[in-house]
This record gives sequence, C-alpha cells and structure tokens, in this order.
Amino acid sequence: MPDVNAKFSFIKNLILRVDLVYILMILVSLILLSFRFRRRFKLTRKELSGQREKNKISEVSYQDDHEINKLLRELNKTLSWSQNAILENQLHRNRLEDILDSIMIGVLAFTHRGQIIFMNDAFRKIFRIESQNIENQEIYKWIHFPPVISDIDNFLRDITLPEINNTIKFYDDSFIEYRIFRQKSREDADQIYLISVRDVTRLRQLETVRRDFITNASHEFKTPLSTIKGFTETLLSGTVDSKDLQIKFLKKIERQTKHLENLVSDILQLAKIEKKNISDMIRINVKSMIEELVEEFIPLVKQSGLSIEFDSFSEDSESQIEANPDTIRIIIANLLINAIQYNKPKGKIKIRLRQQSNFCVFEIEDTGIGISKKDVNRIFERFFRTNDARSIYAEGTGLGLSIVKMFVEMLGGEIWVESEPARGTTFSFTLPLTTTELPEPVPDLLSTELSAGIARRQKILVVEDDRDLALLLRRQLESEGFQVLLAGTGEDALWLAREAQPQLITLDIMLPDVDGFAVLEKLKANPMTRGIPVVIVSVLAESEKGFALGAVDYVVKPFVEQELLDIVHRALAYLETSRPRKLVVADDDLEALGRMEQALSLHGYEVWTAADGQEALDRAQEIQPDLILLDVGMPLMDGYEVVRKLKKDDRTRPIPVIVATDSPADREQERVRVLGMDIAEYLTKPLSIEILIREIKKVIAEKVSG
Repeated sequence: MPDVNAKFSFIKNLILRVDLVYILMILVSLILLSFRFRRRFKLTRKELSGQREKNKISEVSYQDDHEINKLLRELNKTLSWSQNAILENQLHRNRLEDILDSIMIGVLAFTHRGQIIFMNDAFRKIFRIESQNIENQEIYKWIHFPPVISDIDNFLRDITLPEINNTIKFYDDSFIEYRIFRQKSREDADQIYLISVRDVTRLRQLETVRRDFITNASHEFKTPLSTIKGFTETLLSGTVDSKDLQIKFLKKIERQTKHLENLVSDILQLAKIEKKNISDMIRINVKSMIEELVEEFIPLVKQSGLSIEFDSFSEDSESQIEANPDTIRIIIANLLINAIQYNKPKGKIKIRLRQQSNFCVFEIEDTGIGISKKDVNRIFERFFRTNDARSIYAEGTGLGLSIVKMFVEMLGGEIWVESEPARGTTFSFTLPLTTTELPEPVPDLLSTELSAGIARRQKILVVEDDRDLALLLRRQLESEGFQVLLAGTGEDALWLAREAQPQLITLDIMLPDVDGFAVLEKLKANPMTRGIPVVIVSVLAESEKGFALGAVDYVVKPFVEQELLDIVHRALAYLETSRPRKLVVADDDLEALGRMEQALSLHGYEVWTAADGQEALDRAQEIQPDLILLDVGMPLMDGYEVVRKLKKDDRTRPIPVIVATDSPADREQERVRVLGMDIAEYLTKPLSIEILIREIKKVIAEKVSG
C-alpha cells in the first residue's frame, strides 16, 4: 500500500511538473506572440501616423500573417471609403467656392467669435484683400471700414436683429451696399453669420445720369414751351393790335418751335446711338466727302460774313474710311455749325485733313469766342452749354457735341478740343483708315453673315473698361493690320460679339457692369458666339478658371506688347488652319469625365467619352479621333492594355495617345519604355484644364506637322 501511495504521489507530482512546463511554454508563447503582434501593429500604427502627418490617406502595407492581413484588408477598405468621402466633400466644397467666386456679389462667412470661415473673390476685390489664406483668422484683421465693423459688432451683440442692410459711401467716392444676416441652420449646428456686399457705384452713377438727364431735359423743354404759351395767350387775348408786333410774336413762337424740334431730333439721335444702331457702312473717300460738305456750307458761311478754307494731305488723296455717310455728315455738320454760330464777324473757318499712322485726323478751327479752361472739360456733356454760347445762340440744345463724341467713338475714333477764350477753338477727331485692298461695297459692320468671297481685315473685339488701355490695344492691333472694335462693358461686348462676329475677342475680367467670367460663359453658351476664340487680358491671375470656361489663352496685366500680339496671331492661325478636332476621353471617374467633356467642348473639340477601357477602344475604332486621352487605372481593361490594342490595329496605330496617371510621370514613362509603347504625353492627376488644353493642342499640332 505504501508503494501505491508513493507511486500515486510520484505520478501526481509528475503531472504537476508537466502542467507547470506547459503553462510556462504557453506563457512564453503568448509573450512571444504579443511581442510579434505588437511589433507588427506598431509598424501599421507608424504608417498611419505618417499618413496623418502628411495629410494623405492611402492603403497600409500587408504583412506575412494571414489573420492580420484580414484585419488590414478591412482597415484598408475603411480607409478607402474615408478617402472617397473626403475627396467628395472637398469636391463639393471646391465647386461651391467656384460658384461663389464667379458671382459679382461679395460673400463673407464667419463665426459668432468673429473668425472667418470663407471669403469669395468678389469680397476680396471690394475690400482690397490680396491674401488668400485667411480662414480661421479674425475678421477685424482684414476689414477696417468703420461703418461695417460697427454693424458687425451690433449684429453679434443683439440676437433680436434679423438682419442689417446698409448702403454707404466707400473709399475713393465709391458706394457699397451690404447685408449682414444669420444662416438658417440646424439646432445642433454652430451659428454661421454672413455678409453679402456689392459695389453699387456704377448704379449710383447711372441714377445720377438719369436724374440729371430728366432735370436738364425738363428744363430745356419747359423754357421754350413757356415762351410759346405766353406769346400764344397774348395773341389769343386780342390785346395786340399792331400787325408788326403780331408778326414779331409769331416769329418768336416759330423760333421756339424750331428749338423744340431740334431738341426732339437730338434726343432721338442719342437714343439711336445708345442702341448702337449704325448701319449701311460703306467706304468713303475722305477728301471728296469734305469737299462736298464745304460746297454745301459756303452759302451759309458767306451769309454769316465768314470765310472757309480746306486743306488736305497731298500724299494720298484716295484715302478712305469705313462709315455710314449720314453719320459722317452729322459729325462734321455739327462742328461746322458751331464754328459758324460762335465765330466773330469776318472770322475764318479752317478744315484740315492729315494722315497719322492708320488714322485720318480731322481738324475744324474757328476764330470765334473760344471756351474757358473750366468749361473745356465739360464741353461734351449732355445739355451743357457755356454762358457765352447761350447769350449768342439761345436756341441751342446742348446735345450736338455729345452726339458727335458718341458717333466718333462708335466708329473707332477719338475726339478732343483745344481752345482759348476770345481767340478761337479747334475740334479734332480721328477715324481709322480703310486699307485699299478692301473691295466695294463693304458689307454691313453688324452683319452676322459675310460672303466667303469678301476679303477683309480680321476683326478683333477689345473688351476693356479702361479707355486709355483700350485705345492703346487698338493702336497696337491696328498696327498689325487688324480691324478693331471697342466695348467698355459686358453688355456691349455680348451685343457686338453677336452682331459684328469678330474673329477674336480680348476680354478684361473686371468690367463695370458684369464679371468678365460671366461674359465668357454667355459667349460660350450662345451658338452665334461659341466659336469665337477669347483671349483673357486681366490683372487677375486666374488662368485655370479662364481655360475651364473656354478661353484660348490668358494674359496677365501688365504685359509686353509683343506677348499679346504673338498670342493673337497664334490663336487666329490655329482658327484658320483647324477643323473641329475629335477627341476620345476615357476615365472611370464620371464626375471628372463630365468636367473634362464640358471644358474641352467649350474649346471647340468634339468629345466622345468612355467610362472603361473596352468602351474607349470601341470608340477609337469607330470614330477614328484626332487624339485619345486615357486614364491608366480603368476597370475591365486598363489604359496600357488599351494602348497595346490600339497600336496593334493599323487603323488606330497613328492616333496619338495622352496618358493620365496618379503616379509620377517619370515612373510611368519608364514602365511604358519597358513595354515598348508609343505614347505622346504623360500627365499627372489632378489634371489642370490649362495644361490639358495646351498639351492637346501641342500633340495635335505635332501630328499635323509630322
């Protein structure tokens, strides 16, 4: 029995020792496994920390453990979903910011603590803020206009105020209109405050012009009407028995009636000009026209006891201008009538013509009463007349010189005056000469359809509100042989583009009535103007936006003259030699595909899209495009497989291919070199519309020239 107990005790101790060994082995294994998992998870954690620091999400690396890889696979799916969600949110934010940047109303969003959330370009322009990175900064750091700051403080303090509206004089005699209000938001969302502001200077000026016109017109009508009414009542009363006195009164009524007739005629003439209604443009021989007008005015000149002389340049008696004959007669007749009416007894009138560069210069000089220095600057204002002029010729309307100025400018010229009181006045104006190559008759300037057989100078529409710069651009372009039309507002630009059908438009962005980008959008939306190439000339360096909306090039002010001329010649040359180019664009990102299709269509390309590699291949074989733009990572068939099949087919082998990739271009070039493919260009995403357009033009040009 003792032996049995001893054996049982021995077995028991042996089992305990074995259990202890197993436990130790398990503990050691667990420790080793924990170290192993800890090291692997540490690597993954380090990789994720690196992505966070670089603000970039990508897949984490897989390891040599099956179970851990299952976990990492799920983690990568979550990361991919998060990345897509972030990109989608960023896309929506960028789209919203682009929309807000494209409107002319300034918008600022801020928190109740006065921290800036968002500010659009129009707001920056109005408040002259150049910095772009101002999010989360204090609003008071950037806005210093006291009335606006005061209204913001009051609105933040008083929660009962629904909104604040104000119109106030701003800097440099400008006016702004602004509104401060709260965004309607969910109960759990932080309150957001908004300021919308717009520059109403132009509206105030137009209102002032309208009010002054009504006041002046009312005054000009009331004065002769009062005179007519008074003399008519006197005659009707029967108190005037003298026949001579009756005739005298009737002559006064006749003179005032004539004044009213002239006034109505001039106002109608102004209305016609403001509608840009000049038609029947023909070539006119300048010298012959002046000689005819002088002959017509000689009886009136002699009757007034004056003399008239006409001197013309001798080097080219056949020089011609392109204009409406009646318009030219109105311009010169108005100036001649002034020279006759306000001249001294036995005074002289001299008409001189001379050629200066590509312009004909007209000068009409008199020896009359002259104009004082303070009145010279106002002489072309509507209804303005000097006191001396009123005393000499009371029936004048004060609209004649306004009409002359508007007609001259519509015909592409300038007008100015030089005068000295009691010594005389010289009115000078220029009109562009027409080259002798122009055939007769020249079609209407506003014609939208020109005969293919009519050879005429290429028309360029210059849209620029700065008059000095507009005239400078006109001279530069006319020196290159172009015919130049000028527009100072967006509305005029759209009208002239439709009616005159220029071969090219240069477009300023900061126009007084509408944003230049909005003008560009309207030009591209109208079938009549969609095909006209537009070169943006602006101080705003927003070329990417311009290219996205359809501009063929972008010049930032200030610029070198030759730079602009080169761009104009290049754009016109491309227009003359090009037909609508066919493109196949393939990308599995449908949103990006839609943006590229829209932008390329605005640039005159015929675009076919494909959402996968097989569809891209089918499109290429069916359409035979001029160029194919391929995304590398597409479903069903990747970009490289598409290229391989394209290059094997004799029909599609010559088609140039541009590859778009998320990887660095040099890495993809090496891969294609190894695969022996022939690819025209490599672009790295995200794609810039500006770069994309330039590369497409370059590749197609190389294909055509090669």
